[in-house]
Amino acid sequence: MLADKEFGRFEVRPITGALGAELKGVDLLAADDPTFEDVRKALYKHKVLAVRGQELAPESLSRVARRFGAFSGNPVHQGLERRPSGLGQGG
Repeated sequence: MLADKEFGRFEVRPITGALGAELKGVDLLAADDPTFEDVRKALYKHKVLAVRGQELAPESLSRVARRFGAFSGNPVHQGLERRPSGLGQGG
C-alpha cells in the first residue's frame, strides 16, 4: 500500500485497507512532543500500529506507553512481581 501522505515526520504505511499501519523512521523513546502527537494521530486513524526495531526495556516501554495516556491495568493478565501493571516501574 502507498504511504499515508498526511504524516511528514515519519512514514506511515497502511497494512490493510481496513485497519493497521506500520510506522517507519520514528524512535518512540526519543520522539519530541510534536512527533509523538503525530504517532497518536496515526493510532487514532489506523487503530493498530506496528513500530519495528524499537529497543524498549520494561522501564522505557512504560515511559512510551504512558505518553499515550493513563494505563488502567490489565484485567486478563497479571503483571510481574516487581511490575504489577505490566508496564515497567511505577505501577
